[in-house]
Amino acid sequence: VLHDEQIFNIPAQNRDRWFSITHHPVYDEQGKILGAAVHYRDIDRIKTEEQKAIENEHQLNSVLDSMFNSFAFFNKDLMLMRCSPRFKKQVELFMNKKFEYYQPVEFYLPERDREKVIERMQQALQGNRIDVECTFYHEPLGRDVWVQQFYHPVFSYDKQLLGVAFHGINIDDQKRAELELQRSYDRLTTVLR
Repeated sequence: VLHDEQIFNIPAQNRDRWFSITHHPVYDEQGKILGAAVHYRDIDRIKTEEQKAIENEHQLNSVLDSMFNSFAFFNKDLMLMRCSPRFKKQVELFMNKKFEYYQPVEFYLPERDREKVIERMQQALQGNRIDVECTFYHEPLGRDVWVQQFYHPVFSYDKQLLGVAFHGINIDDQKRAELELQRSYDRLTTVLR
């Protein structure tokens, strides 16, 4: 049995179509090969959908690759399914370890931050949208870094909960400048009293 998939031009439709072709040997009563039976099956719709899925995957990867901030999608079991290159880089930088896909959320978090992040993700799984400015422990620096984090539930087209989208922005420089400005203002008001 031989099997192949090929494109054939269909002049009546003025286009190419995909077909699955299977060749089966035909035997007589003594087992001698008489010839071959050929079966053609139109698989154009399947191949077209496969190509669309591949194109959509490439588009999604292009969007993720172009993101400046961290983005990750965790399924309902809080396992990482997709992420931006920035997220991967941040995990390696903050955690000082090699990145791996398809791990539980705890793998991507410093121990001291796990509880609060998981709590926010659980809230998102209940349909809530969380936007928070917080500190996150940066292991190589040995200090907290300010980040703005967004947690949002992700639903399918038929409204089934798929998981949690995480989006993180490093606002450390901005926040430290803001806090220093506040301290300077407080000192100034103390002196002027």
